[in-house]
Amino acid sequence: MATKIKFSFIRMLGIIILGFIICNVSAQNNDTIIVTEDTTIYQFVEKKPQFPGGEKEMMKFLIHNINYSVVTGDEILGTKTICRFVVEKSGEITNIEILKSAGKSLDEAVIELIKKMPNWIPAKKDNKIVRAYFTLPVHVELRK
Repeated sequence: MATKIKFSFIRMLGIIILGFIICNVSAQNNDTIIVTEDTTIYQFVEKKPQFPGGEKEMMKFLIHNINYSVVTGDEILGTKTICRFVVEKSGEITNIEILKSAGKSLDEAVIELIKKMPNWIPAKKDNKIVRAYFTLPVHVELRK
């Protein structure tokens, strides 16, 4: 009988200790703050991302830097490629994608053009710098 009481006491003590450990771990998990990088990309913001110097400077950049030599004769004259990219918090451009194609070689020329751009002024939402999409239509007049 003494063995049975001793075994029950040890078992009960083990259960109490296990319960204490579980409660302690749960409390630690609730108090732990996990910091992760904000990966949200906003479509609508109070202040849109901006090319340095504004829209006029961007137009100058586009006109003077597009590489027409890579464009084949398959593209339509006076066509428009629409691309979208992410302006990161640092102003860097990432995730370039073509939303409306005007032909493979012209699309590639536009992507290369976007990659050459300097860092932008990033977007702001709730007065904080955020990652944001920017959609850019590029109208190209190809002359023969």
